[in-house]
Amino acid sequence: MIEFQSIDPILSRWAQDNQIVWLSEYKGYDVRTYFLNESSSEPIQVWVDPPSDGTVQIHVFQYKLGGKKKRSEEFSIPVSHLYETLNAALELAAAWKSSGVPASNFD
Repeated sequence: MIEFQSIDPILSRWAQDNQIVWLSEYKGYDVRTYFLNESSSEPIQVWVDPPSDGTVQIHVFQYKLGGKKKRSEEFSIPVSHLYETLNAALELAAAWKSSGVPASNFD
């Protein structure tokens, strides 16, 4: 939790504003991630890396279950732009979800 302590207030406020629930633990590790379309065969995952030197990485990833095909986008931004970039990441994920273009069309 210490890794995310400096950005957790921003993540919490953003999640509340967007009705998103962050998952904060995976196999005993601290994480900050959520899924769109989780029950689909091509779920979309968004996650945030712990900040490093005032910079944060946001990842948007869609993959085909049981396959190697995927598409992804990364944002590397100053912590001060975290809230706005989380909005951009959610918009991208929602566009992928609604596009009807499967991740299997990408590498």
